[in-house]
Amino acid sequence: MDSQIKRIILTEGKFDFEFLEKILPEHIINESKFIIGQGYSSLISKAKSISLHNNLPMYLIMDSDSTDAFEINEKKESIYSTFNMLGKRDQVGIFFFIPQLEIVFLQNENFREAYFKNIDINLISNKSLNNIIIENFGKRDNLLSKIDSNDISNFQNNTSVKELIELLENRKT
Repeated sequence: MDSQIKRIILTEGKFDFEFLEKILPEHIINESKFIIGQGYSSLISKAKSISLHNNLPMYLIMDSDSTDAFEINEKKESIYSTFNMLGKRDQVGIFFFIPQLEIVFLQNENFREAYFKNIDINLISNKSLNNIIIENFGKRDNLLSKIDSNDISNFQNNTSVKELIELLENRKT
């Protein structure tokens, strides 16, 4: 691994990686190696394999797929238990977008007003955000192209992305 790499960030999929690459501060991007999973199980499997051959801090960035605090905590504890059995518990940080990464687009008030003004936020729980994005933008990549520098600043300061940045910056190696 490159000596300037301070952490490994694993995402559930390509869209998650592309979003993070676009909105995370440049120094975090430059100091990180990104690994893209193909869903939750793939992400966990890759993380376990990597942890056996690497001592860098690893961050598993994923959707919680739930808003239930107990369920989210159980999922997190199950993951930590897996790495505890490998003797790698302290190497792993877990971050959940609740219920999924796409919620960040609605947490950013300016972005929501510009691109989701006809969406009833109260109905979101009944319909996947991913489906709403596809219905309104076609491919999710089209949504990423709408993000400008003001949006990046808003995402970094006023959404769950802020918590993720704090996690990535504060983790000791």
